Amino acid sequence: MRRLPSAFFLLAALGTALGAAAVTTVLSVARATLSSSLPYRDPASLVVVWDQLLKLDLPRFPLSTANYLDYRTRTDIFSDLAAFQPTASTVRLADRSERTNAIRATPNFLPLLGLQPATGRWFLPAEHNGQVVILTHQFWESRFGTDPHILGRTLAVDGIPHQIIGVLRADFHFRLTGEAPDLFLPLSVTAPADRLAGALQTVGRLRPGLSLAAAQSALDALSSQLKLRHRTGMGPNGEDGGYRIWLTPLTGELYGPLRPSLRTLAAAAVLLLFLGLINTALLWLGRAAQRRRDASIRLMLGASPARVAADLAVETLAPTTLGGLLALGVSVAALSLLNAAQPPELATTGTVSLHVGVLLSVLALSAVANMLFSLLPLRSLLRAPSPARPSGRTYALLIGAQAALVCALLVPSLLLVRSLATLQSVDPGFVTHGLLTASVTLPESRYRSPEQLSRFFTLLEASLTERFPARAALLSRLPLGLPEGGDPFSIEGRAYSVSGTIPQIAHRLLASQHTLDVFNLRLLEGRGFEGRDFDGDTRIVLVNETLARGFFPGQSPVGRRIVMGAPRPGVPWLTIAGVVADLHTARLDLAPIPQVFQPFWQAPTRTMAVIIRGATPADLRQILVKLDPDVPAYRLQPIEQHFARATAAPRLRTSIFSTYAALAFLLAAFGVYSLTTWSVARQLREFALRSALGATPMGLLRTILLRTLRPASIGVITGLAAAYTLARALAAHLYQASPDDPAPYFVAATLALIMTAVATLPAARSAFAANPAQLLRSE
Repeated sequence: MRRLPSAFFLLAALGTALGAAAVTTVLSVARATLSSSLPYRDPASLVVVWDQLLKLDLPRFPLSTANYLDYRTRTDIFSDLAAFQPTASTVRLADRSERTNAIRATPNFLPLLGLQPATGRWFLPAEHNGQVVILTHQFWESRFGTDPHILGRTLAVDGIPHQIIGVLRADFHFRLTGEAPDLFLPLSVTAPADRLAGALQTVGRLRPGLSLAAAQSALDALSSQLKLRHRTGMGPNGEDGGYRIWLTPLTGELYGPLRPSLRTLAAAAVLLLFLGLINTALLWLGRAAQRRRDASIRLMLGASPARVAADLAVETLAPTTLGGLLALGVSVAALSLLNAAQPPELATTGTVSLHVGVLLSVLALSAVANMLFSLLPLRSLLRAPSPARPSGRTYALLIGAQAALVCALLVPSLLLVRSLATLQSVDPGFVTHGLLTASVTLPESRYRSPEQLSRFFTLLEASLTERFPARAALLSRLPLGLPEGGDPFSIEGRAYSVSGTIPQIAHRLLASQHTLDVFNLRLLEGRGFEGRDFDGDTRIVLVNETLARGFFPGQSPVGRRIVMGAPRPGVPWLTIAGVVADLHTARLDLAPIPQVFQPFWQAPTRTMAVIIRGATPADLRQILVKLDPDVPAYRLQPIEQHFARATAAPRLRTSIFSTYAALAFLLAAFGVYSLTTWSVARQLREFALRSALGATPMGLLRTILLRTLRPASIGVITGLAAAYTLARALAAHLYQASPDDPAPYFVAATLALIMTAVATLPAARSAFAANPAQLLRSE
């Protein structure tokens, strides 16, 4: 068996590897998220329940405990309904205190899912407010080294000893929002008077035989009853906030936003695989003449046709095998990078592992295709002595396919690049460099009252100000870290505005005196925070430009009074003292909503973010140790890192598509070059005759280019149609870029035609550079 040339061998292997790696990686992710069923009993009947205030633009509003208890009694709809709250807790380990993510859940939470802990047990109903804790498998393994005697030991959680009663399964990954939990704690549910005090997330199981549509219809009737009975979702003057109960399947809540991206990526990967197979076919086609000569000699020496065909088929397996090994390495590396990046879309999946079955299937397809491509040109070896050559129709089809696949991948890539560039140019409204950020949460066991919370953060602010004058601030949540919705607010002397262009909801940010200075927030009107605003008497707030413009058009809001929520006894009105520029508090691609800045003592919270200019993590730790050694700082990071997470998902999506498009462009360029070189070599006699009859080199070049560009143009049209389909699937991920914008299609078509023309030039040069007389004599 003749040894394959090194260049040919590597190119054939790469053609297999690139497409196989792309398809394997994407389908491994798809299988881990969309194809595999959730590890729960009858996952199709599991639903997530949200309250909605549609006229306030709140499509996902957490349930109040009163509403949760009302919904749970509807046994005609739910077999069971469990509540949970993502939270954070401080745990005391042997040598340190550590901040961990936790979920407080009702005793029926895990039984509702149809699961049991891997070790130990779940909460009992009597333990709804008990001092017990259940560990996730990852936390147990990383902190206790899979100690088999962990049950019954004590773990200090927020300064309170908790008995460890169970460890969850390793494949249990439950999180609808936020980061993966390390601990599960019992949740006590009691009904407050305020039905808009939403704090609970819920997961339920529909009654057997009840469809999602029927359940939704029953809940629509229930929401109408609750609206009449308790004025749920209504403003102080009877304004209708659009209250509704909304059901969504658990699988849709977990993976719904991921489906369009994965389908589009899978389609792009398949296109790249096809392009790789086509180019590998062209490589084998280019070696057809040499292989025919080798096979003819072996047949003349007595080898059987079956043996020759078998040897030629085995010859194709060598580059396919190398391509498979390369695809395996690339896929493992890509999935490792993906797992390390932890994109939000994969938050509930855990670690995505390589799907070996997909890789083997793709490699088997590539092997079969390569064998066919390598043997088809030799099919007439025993019947006809002349070498096979492709028809003009086959040549045109292959050229058109190259241009079509390039366009299909270039257009989505160009749209995503434009979208990402526009998104990254958005002014977030705050300084994105030179700041250290961290979070501090006070344990509930020792900081119970609002006065205790306020006193600690007042001392922390004083310590920070002493060490970093006018360079440190406290804020309840960092910008770009808040949920999309907000909380309703009231304006003195006005009814709720439930139908305006700007919903009457706001993000409330509890801040310290120097917040505006540290974040470099522009003061547009009135005054900023002053020292007297933090003495416990002044009831002032600052509002952002969007709130001022939307609710006080053409007038000054300074001096007007507002209150978060509805006016109610014991809750004082807050006077607007100033207007500041907008912040992007939720996402960069969303317009800022109304924002209210309050001195942190007015509504003390257990968790605050610390922002310091020119500090190190050690500086903050030293200050906290002096105040309370059991209160650790966590999420210590430069603000650049926090800001980068806001564009992490778009950057990942864009980089994948751009890589696919670049590989497709290079593969197509090589494919066109290979095909035209092979075709021109087969037609050198024709070109020699034309030269002898007076054809000029430019005339020959024009002929060759037309033969290539005509089918390429048809391919471009087909590719643009496919590109539009892919672009429409990505529409939800585009920021100020539209699939209907003609510019990316024009650029992609132009680049595809330029690529085709440039890849044709080397072959054309060989046509008009040949010596006609010498070539005709050799014929």
